[in-house]
Amino acid sequence: VKLGYPDAGTLKTKAYTTVMNRCVLSRREEANEALFRMLPGLEDVEVPESLQRIFLAEYMADMKSFLRNTGVENDPRMKEVLASSREEGQRMAEENAKRHVYLLAYAYKTGISIPEKDVDEQVRMLAVQAGKPVDEFRKGMEESDMLDSLEERMMAGKAMEKIYAAVKK
Repeated sequence: VKLGYPDAGTLKTKAYTTVMNRCVLSRREEANEALFRMLPGLEDVEVPESLQRIFLAEYMADMKSFLRNTGVENDPRMKEVLASSREEGQRMAEENAKRHVYLLAYAYKTGISIPEKDVDEQVRMLAVQAGKPVDEFRKGMEESDMLDSLEERMMAGKAMEKIYAAVKK
């Protein structure tokens, strides 16, 4: 009850569900990694430096968020951790940018598109997460050209799903 659940059975169900979902996501991520290693021509993809910087900024923001959530962000040693993680972040940013470009090219080649209602729903969800009114959030995304980036990421996600579905499991 102190944890916010009406009884032990509900807590147990929630714990099992959480573990199962994490396991499924972990397996899916492992399968995606294996699939990416098999994709032809991924090493040859040229990626704009600006796209790599975007992925690096996201990686570093995730690291800072992780440190904040663990309560160690004010520890003086964490600046060293962030600095040393930057090299790994650059490697991952380059890899993720290549994957993104590859998937986006595949999406365009195969005619994958994202309905406007799906983009609107994603913007609504992001606005709720940010605690901002949807119209204000959308306007900010449009002004910073992030709306196109969001649609491209959704297209890349659909392309990955299409490739994944085509692979014999």
